[in-house]
Amino acid sequence: MNDTEVGLSRPRHDTGWSREVVTVKSAIVVPPKNARYRKPAGVLYPDGRHCLHSANWRFDNALTTPPEMPDQIQGRAKGKWLWGGVLFDHFGHFLIESLSRLWALDRTTGLRGVIFIPRRPRRGSQLLGFQRAVLQCLDVDLQFRIVRRNAVVDELVVPGQGLGLGPPDVEGVNLACGTPETRQYFKNHFATEIEPDGPDMLYVSRARLELATGGLAGEDQLEILMAEQGYEIFHPETVDIATQIARYKAARKIVFSDGSAAHLFALVARPDQSIAYIRRRSYWSEGPIDHITGFSGRHPIAIDALSGQWEPLPNSQYKRTSIGQLDLPILGRQLEAAGFVDDGSNWPELDVVKLSKLMNQQGLTDAFAFNPT
Repeated sequence: MNDTEVGLSRPRHDTGWSREVVTVKSAIVVPPKNARYRKPAGVLYPDGRHCLHSANWRFDNALTTPPEMPDQIQGRAKGKWLWGGVLFDHFGHFLIESLSRLWALDRTTGLRGVIFIPRRPRRGSQLLGFQRAVLQCLDVDLQFRIVRRNAVVDELVVPGQGLGLGPPDVEGVNLACGTPETRQYFKNHFATEIEPDGPDMLYVSRARLELATGGLAGEDQLEILMAEQGYEIFHPETVDIATQIARYKAARKIVFSDGSAAHLFALVARPDQSIAYIRRRSYWSEGPIDHITGFSGRHPIAIDALSGQWEPLPNSQYKRTSIGQLDLPILGRQLEAAGFVDDGSNWPELDVVKLSKLMNQQGLTDAFAFNPT
């Protein structure tokens, strides 16, 4: 399929342009000029045609739309480069979207490096620490460049988007599972030199993050119960990327609190690991679950055990945040039934006085209202 035939179809995990590569000579790279959700940006041919393989899709929308040919070119990248697409500074979106084209690295020779464009125009030109650490887990000796101004690239290899967030197709599978080429690339090349190091049982917690980031109300109480069951309580944001990966490789049984940490685990997940995933909301959790499923070949046990949601009040500064509240007895029974704990049927009710104190300490009492399920 050539670039013209790609049209405006979203990428699929199994067929089509997500598994293809096009090469553009004298490519024009156009970074975004505004910070809107959808905006013109991407790659142009020298005659101004949009390279459709360069688009970044999420669900049924292209987040990068065809840009116009710029009046001025401010930079040049000499030699041969690979198109990395949009560089997301959010940990989870970086892992499942910004890594989505690196599958073509071992199918292309003579590369000088990988070119990204920023998500927002005012972003700096340096990788964030976690981005650098993740990319160092790939066995490549390449430059990673963030193009912030219109630039011409002598030769740009543009792979299709082999990973991302998308609606399920007719088989119920979506792009978060990754194309076969993407899964194989990460299996062969990602973090291969990091040895397993850690306990057999791991609970991956969000409890040290502010609840207003979209936490689980009552998770501090859940940590105590999981520790009593023999789990190491793991806060991934407190250690470096290599340590996180070593823990994930070592564990045979992992329970995740719904969050971006699961995307890093997915890149090294194996079918012999038992995974439970505790949802903290009624949306978005399919992405990490499907990412793990596609890369490990084994579907995690999805746990729905919320007694309700704390929703922001109309005058709240937290417009896009909700906080799920755990129902500990239901959670315990589900984990016991799935073989992750021994006596979950005896778990106590959530201590609402303790929760109220925590929310007050974080200044959330007057910003949220509880809606029971």
